[in-house]
Amino acid sequence: MGSEGRFPPPASLTRPPPIPHPPSQQTKSWPVRPVDRAIRWLKSTPGARVIADLGCGDAQISRTRSLADRTTHNFDLCQNEHGNVTVCNIADIPLPDASVDACVFCLSLMGTDYGTFLEEAARILRTGGHLWIAEVTSRAVQQAFNVVPDLVAAIEALGFTCTSPSKKVAEGSYFFELVFVKRGERKATDDGRAVAFPKLRACAYKKR
Repeated sequence: MGSEGRFPPPASLTRPPPIPHPPSQQTKSWPVRPVDRAIRWLKSTPGARVIADLGCGDAQISRTRSLADRTTHNFDLCQNEHGNVTVCNIADIPLPDASVDACVFCLSLMGTDYGTFLEEAARILRTGGHLWIAEVTSRAVQQAFNVVPDLVAAIEALGFTCTSPSKKVAEGSYFFELVFVKRGERKATDDGRAVAFPKLRACAYKKR
């Protein structure tokens, strides 16, 4: 009788290995990393006591000492090397309605259905909660292509107000940031259809 019937296989053979988060690898050489901007913003937002890091990758926010007094929920499609991620589709987050103060999307609005991620963020955010987004500039701004105003309008249709000091994004910059506050329920469209989110291009990461 073979040994496979008597002894369980090693854990290393039954558990999938953590998958490196591409954005965190690509941004290591950038002059400023988006996750550092997210951490700075969270530190300056005292009302953000309960945080949902959506598409968290290596979950650096939850490992930041200066934010140790906050509660951070980490969500992504795969586990990281620290084992501190709730693995799920961020279009279906296992949190109750209106249960968090801040949602963070740090280079994580991937896929053509990214609008469902934002709709889910609107569901779990309390009224008065904050939404922080950073995305690669080339996904939204490139020569005559600029969908940032359309992106802002779509998010505001979910019941948010954009509070970013400037909605202008410079072509050639590494990434752009947008900040929103949830004011209430989503706006009804004239024809009753779902909110239309603009198409974002595939990532084109810049090298320093």
